[in-house]
Amino acid sequence: VTMRVRLLAKTAEYSVTCDRAIIPPWGTLGGASAAPICNTAESPGSPTIAFQLGKVSSYPMVKGDQITLRAAGGGGYGDPLDREPTDVADDITDGYVSTTQAAEQYGVVMVDGVPDEPATLQRRAALRAHRIHGIVSPSDTLAYTGIQASHRIQRLAPSMFERLGLVEGDLIELVSPAGSPVRAWVRLDANLKDDELPLDELGRTLLQAAVGTPIQIRVPVTFNSANDVLVREGRTRVIAGANSAVV
Repeated sequence: VTMRVRLLAKTAEYSVTCDRAIIPPWGTLGGASAAPICNTAESPGSPTIAFQLGKVSSYPMVKGDQITLRAAGGGGYGDPLDREPTDVADDITDGYVSTTQAAEQYGVVMVDGVPDEPATLQRRAALRAHRIHGIVSPSDTLAYTGIQASHRIQRLAPSMFERLGLVEGDLIELVSPAGSPVRAWVRLDANLKDDELPLDELGRTLLQAAVGTPIQIRVPVTFNSANDVLVREGRTRVIAGANSAVV
């Protein structure tokens, strides 16, 4: 759900409080995470401003400025490549997904309004082969940091950073087929092997994974973070609040 408001008065102030602006709603049993809240302000002739924390207090606006607030979605349930193609076709009919999204996210290829079974099997096999996995290794390194040790840190090799398109501090998900994914912020470790995934005992327990187990690593959809591609390309500026410095 997306709401856009354009200011018609001379001046105004904008305030909002919302959650899931950086950390998206998670899926379970292999389901993908949803898109998070996206909260932006646009002024004619200026770059789009993204409010990083999803919380804004008294942001100044002038006539012609536009605020866009897109609500977060809901996380998926089960591996999307296992969803019945006919159910995906129904989702297209109901307007939940497009034919492009059906092919990219569910691996369902539509022809003349119905799933093409051979093409769907081929597409799903290709998507599965494209998934990136790390091999679990034991780790005694402290896995949590930050305020109240609330941020889980995952060390990865430089080659894994490159394969996943990561930069330092990006959020990743370690996919569990038996529950919700384990989320962590990445740090580069040049001492690791290419596909090594060091996990402490808690991480292995949460994922129900023994040493040597391959675990899928994926990058959830995120907006408004300093590592967002639009931010890195200079097309979006990120601020933590109405009176904060641009980061």
